[in-house]
Amino acid sequence: MTSDKIYDAVQWLYGNCDHRLQNVFIYNWESDFFCITKSHYSVEVEVKVSRSDFFADFKKPKHKLFENSRKTIYCRNDGTSKLGFQVKDPDSKYGWKWVYYESSNVTFINPQEFTPNKFYFACPENMVKPEEVPAYAGLIYVPDRFMSVPCYEAKKAPFLHKFRKNFTGVLMSKYYHRVLNAKRQLSFLTFEHEKDEPIRKELEKIIKILQ
Repeated sequence: MTSDKIYDAVQWLYGNCDHRLQNVFIYNWESDFFCITKSHYSVEVEVKVSRSDFFADFKKPKHKLFENSRKTIYCRNDGTSKLGFQVKDPDSKYGWKWVYYESSNVTFINPQEFTPNKFYFACPENMVKPEEVPAYAGLIYVPDRFMSVPCYEAKKAPFLHKFRKNFTGVLMSKYYHRVLNAKRQLSFLTFEHEKDEPIRKELEKIIKILQ
């Protein structure tokens, strides 16, 4: 099963939601699918087509945030950095030298501001067992056989939290840059079809709509 089929199924499942975006950076990572429900809760769906890819996903730092999403304060270790300062050194040509040490970059954050309200995995039917999915996540099955619906919930996701974040600013930025990219691609197509007047005119109409 291809990932495109899973994406299409997820789009259908959340067809009544707003801002249904694929491959978008809403948080500090790329979300395969993101949407906002009519109740103004955010949902993220991670698309998987193999078991190895599913288990490899847990190496991502975001899962630590999901595990701690109900905490109001979470201490996040962002790695280490090398810091330096000068000390006197009579044996040095300049009378001083640099001394370096490593320091941990620790940030205190509220996970609810950096995580969706619900998180799901979406995969081919029975590829992953519901009991293999963490308690904080849900599971969506996409069957390969004919069914009246393209997908269904094999495991309902609990709320990571019920904090409703205002996404207006970040979504406006995403849409703005996507419109710019669309205009750029349409301009290239217009140039390629410069001698095909009917197609060129239709492309120019679309570009004007995006102005």
